[in-house]
Parts: sequence; C-alpha cells; structure tokens
Amino acid sequence: MHTVGTLIQEIFPNGTPQHLGLPTDGGPSLAFRCPLDPDVIEERKSQTDTNGDHYDPYSYEQIRIREAYKKRWTIVEPDELTEALKILLRADISPWFSPPHDPIDLFAVCGRLLERSGAYHHVEACTWDSDGNCLPAANRIIQVTADDRADWTLAGEGWRSKVDVSTNVAPTYPPEIVEYYWVQLISAWSSPLFSPIRYDGEAPAWWRFALALMIIADEAAEGVGQRSISRRDDDESSWVARAVDARITRSMDILQSSLSIPEQDDLRLYTLSEANPDAVCVLPKSRTTQVGCTIRNLSHNLALLPPQGVARAAWFYGQQPGEHQKGKPLNMILIPYPYEIEATCFRQIGDSGDDCDKKFGWFGVSPRPLEAASEEEAAEKLDKATEAFLEFVDGLIRSMVKDFGKVDMLVFPELALTHRLHDKLLDWVNRNHNDIEVVVAGLTSYSFDTDVQESEEGSGIKESRIRYGNFAAITVFSERAPDEIKALEEDPDIEDFPPRQQMTSYHDKHHRWRLDREQITRYGLGATLDPSCDWWERQDILSRRLTVIAFRDKATATVLICEDLARTDPAQEVLRAIGPKLIFALLMDGPQLMTRWPARYATVLADDPGSSVLTLTSMALIERANASGKHAASHCVGLWRDADGDTQELKVAPGFHGLGLSLSQVEVTEQTMDGRRDADAATWILSGVRPLKSVSSDGKPAKETPPWIE
Repeated sequence: MHTVGTLIQEIFPNGTPQHLGLPTDGGPSLAFRCPLDPDVIEERKSQTDTNGDHYDPYSYEQIRIREAYKKRWTIVEPDELTEALKILLRADISPWFSPPHDPIDLFAVCGRLLERSGAYHHVEACTWDSDGNCLPAANRIIQVTADDRADWTLAGEGWRSKVDVSTNVAPTYPPEIVEYYWVQLISAWSSPLFSPIRYDGEAPAWWRFALALMIIADEAAEGVGQRSISRRDDDESSWVARAVDARITRSMDILQSSLSIPEQDDLRLYTLSEANPDAVCVLPKSRTTQVGCTIRNLSHNLALLPPQGVARAAWFYGQQPGEHQKGKPLNMILIPYPYEIEATCFRQIGDSGDDCDKKFGWFGVSPRPLEAASEEEAAEKLDKATEAFLEFVDGLIRSMVKDFGKVDMLVFPELALTHRLHDKLLDWVNRNHNDIEVVVAGLTSYSFDTDVQESEEGSGIKESRIRYGNFAAITVFSERAPDEIKALEEDPDIEDFPPRQQMTSYHDKHHRWRLDREQITRYGLGATLDPSCDWWERQDILSRRLTVIAFRDKATATVLICEDLARTDPAQEVLRAIGPKLIFALLMDGPQLMTRWPARYATVLADDPGSSVLTLTSMALIERANASGKHAASHCVGLWRDADGDTQELKVAPGFHGLGLSLSQVEVTEQTMDGRRDADAATWILSGVRPLKSVSSDGKPAKETPPWIE
C-alpha cells in the first residue's frame, strides 16, 4: 500500500531536486531586468532589521506577499509541530526535507499526490449566499475561499518574479510559504495515500497543503512553453518561463543535429520536470477544460501527464511571432491528395492462418510504382511527376494568395505522401514560400540516417534508411539567425542550404485500421481484399507519442491519425491534459459528414479539452464511395468543430482541387475548479472558407489532378 512518503520517493528517488534542471552547456540566460524602481531598490537595500541584518532584497511583490501572509497565517506553536518535527528528524527521509526548487517539479509531485489519492475531486470553490457570505463546506470537501486564491496566486506571482537585486538573477529557492506548506505535507509521510473516509468524516489535513502547493506552482509557471508576441523582449518573461524556453530550445537544437531516429527518441523533450518519468511527466498547458471533474480542471499553465510508457508528447516551438501577426488570421490550404486510388493499392500482406477461430488478414496501402521499361525511365517519370505535383501545389497557393492575401500552412491527409515526395515538398516550400510556417502531412514512409560509423579511411559514414507504415509529420519553419547564416556561408563543405531552419517531428499511428465487409464493399475493394473476413492494417506500433507545436501568439496544435481520433486510450489522456487549441485529424476515409463517426468524436474533443478540431480526408476514397452508389454522393473532404459548438462540413465542389481556410483567435475566459480565472485564454474559430483551383502562372486552371506517386 502506498503512503504519501512512498509516492514522493517514487517520484523523486534521489530526493527532491534542489536545482532548476537547466542545460549546463548553453541556453538563454536567466538574468533579467529588475521590475523595481531604482529608488525603491536602494531604500530596501539600506534597511536593516532588528538584528542588524539586511533585508532579503526581494521584489516589491514578494514583500507584499510576506505581509499578506502575516495577516492570514495561523502562527503554529512548537508543540503543534511535534509530528512534523518527528518526521524531519528521521535521517532516512532527509533527501526529501526541502521542497523542490523548481515550480514544475513541485507541480509534478503535488499533482500526482492529489490524483492518486482522489483528493482532487473533493476541491470546490467557495459558494456564496445571497448576502455575500461563503457557505460552509460539506465534510471531506477542500473548500477554496477568495482569500485562499489571493494568497496562493500572489505566492506564485512572487515566485516567478523573485529577483536578487544585487546580482539581478533568479534565485534557486522557493518562497517561505512553499517551505511552510511542504513541512506540513511531509508531516503526513506515513499516512496512507488512499483510505476510505466515512461520509461525515474529515478530509486528511495534507490534502489542503498539497492543493495549495500545486496551485502556487501552476501560478508560478504562467505562460511557460507558449509563443507570445508580448514575450519577444526577454525582460517581459518570468525566470520560470525563461528556464522552460532554455530546455525546449536546447532539446530542439540537439534534435536538429542528431543523426538517428533512436537518438531522437531519447532526446525528445517529453517532460519539463526532473521527476521520475516512469511516475509522472509535466508539459505546458494550452487549454483548461471547462467540463467534468478531473485533475485537468485544476491548472491553467501546466499539464500533469501519465508515465512515459503509457503515452508521450513532445513540445516544439515554431517561428517566434511578430507584431505584424497580431490579430491576423491563420490561413491554410487543405489539399485532399490523393484524388484517385486504385483497388490494387490495397495489398494483401498475410493472414492469421489457422491460429484463430475467425480468420483475419493483414493489408498495406501505398501508391503503385509508375510503369516503365527500365529503372532510368522510371526515375525520369518520377521526377516529372514530382515536378507536376509541386506545380499543382504552387497553383493552389497562387489561388489562395489572390483571395486571402497569404498562406501560412499546408495540410495533407492520412497516407498522402511518401518520404521522397515529402522531403521534396519541404525543401521546395523552404526555398520558394517564406510565408508558410507549418506543413502537416500524413505519410506512408519516412527516411532517416543511422548513426555515424567510421570507415577504414577514418571519415564518417551515414546510411540512409526508410521506415514504412502510417505516420504523421509536422514541420515548422523558422528564420535563421545572422551568425548561423554567416557560419553556413563560410563552411567550405556546404555548397547550398535552404534559407530557413526546418524541424520535422514524426509519430506513428496509435491504432490499426480495420476494413470489414461494409467498408470493403463501400469502397469497391473486393477485387483485392476478401470481404468474408476482416483485414487489419499492417502497421508496427512502436511508440505512442504526439507532437505539440507552439507557434503564433499563444497558438498550439497537434495531429491525430484516423482511428486515433476515435480511440480514447492512451494518447487522448495526454491530449486532454495539454489541451492543444487546434487538433488536425488526418484521415483516409469517406465523406466527412455531420452524421458520420469523425463528427461524433470531434465533438467530444471540442467539449473536453475545448480544442477546435479539423478533420481532413483525401478525395480518393470519397470518389470510390460515390462510385459504389450505396450512399448519396458527397464531396465533403473535411469537418470543422469548435468549442462553441460550431460544426461545418467542408466541401470541395466538382472542378475544384482544395479548400482555403481562415482561422481567427478569439479571447475566452477559463476557470479552474478552485475558482481561478484566466481571462487571457483564446480559442480558434473558422472565419473563412473558399474552394480553390490550382492555376498556372498565367491564370489557367489545371487540366487534371496529379496521380498518387511514390
């Protein structure tokens, strides 16, 4: 049976971290401008207390916090601390005497304590009667009053803004109130983590201290991991946000230079905390769910995530937003490629044999090789087809720019691109379309380099490999720093380089597609797949992870692949905790109608965590479904659903090739279960939809759509 102490030990096996967990070999400095007036600083530095010692030169906010606590704290006499002192005198738990020095670590341990004990669902904000009095709470309820919120919020503000005016750097120790609450918490070291309580029983005292510490830590982490126009100047960032920036940026730098997928998997930033990742992970948070009663309802800025073996998320930065983007829409092109698919693209790979009562088979889906008499001819045809594909995409961008003014993002559906075509597309976008910030695509494969090996001559050798399956890729582009450009130009081994940095993150599909009789007949696949048995997608599920990108002004996005939208386990636990503002669901499916399954599951995520959900499928299976005549013909390639309940089918009318969408951010107010409000939150709404035709440079529409190519 777990006790409070054993769970703390599980989370921090070597003791509570007494450092900030920053990279030791670089990263942004934590030094920042002191917010105090110089005269106030000098006055505070010159004051002495009754013992002749100088006042600890905290910021004015920290001094206000201390005075507030003097008014509200109950002074604890020594004999009332007997149990706590007994705990503190135990040498076997000395590594956990002090609270973590990083708010994120404190959030990790207190959040997990509240979750595992079930204490979180006993939290209630104070209820007021008609006379403005706070009604008494029921037994076992942790009631949070306005004074509690004021104290804990102020403590968090003070922690993130604490500065030592003599050195102008952030301190590495928490406020006094955190130390006080921590002592109270670990005084329950030997208490059961969970123990049934009678209806008229009292809640364990440590619940309130854990809640207070979690809220203080969450407030101290305000704005962490978010791209924000208001934070372009480092002076506007708290030291906590700057520390998180350092960790994320350092992780991205390492990934950019690493050579192999296994290395990337190890180095990817899955948690901001020093806590044992097999016990708990923590990442930034984007939306606070406004429904339900979960641990997710208790934080605005940090997300409490499951152990890394369940599912993981990686957090990446896009281009730092500029003032010119303030209030501007996010313009994207939905490209429902491929437009046609043959039944022979669905291949039998094997079956269950006699091992199962009901026979099932395995299938794969990928483009057919171009017909050619020789390898040289095949390569030439492939180059021409690739050039035609890029010109087709260029034509869609022309139409979008003519109507919307600019393009910020390209989105392709599930299994749309091979690794070769994807790599070509990214390089082409980088060199020709500087306004495009993000490319989202479903892939049939991706390429990577193995570890460097030494040849006999001593020079490094890289071996390129290809992994086949069903993947999602998010690519973010960002401007290169002037010193980086200069270094690249002066490097004799580099003849040419793209003008911008690009970072691509891949992740596997989490659940296999199953084709049953109804789908096989609907899509006309009976020529290659026997409809008398079920067929499962041959997909190796090696890792369950998501990628979240932070870009624009407080904007975040992630990607799900088809079945992952419908299955709640395990990745959606991570997704709901983080609450990305925008979720792309890439599908190879039929029409995206309000009556079909994607709409049902998009509605669930729009409610909790409150994300805006965009589904996108290719025209290929839509055309096959239309040809079957089993259902009314439709050309809905996508579906939009947001937290306000707006649901819209996205149709590509015959003769058009894609859709142009404009999304706008609108401000919303979010509230936690304890009553704290965030009036600076935002959500995406659909503010414009236009069908697009691919047009040539002289304005002529494309005569045909490109085939599905390798």
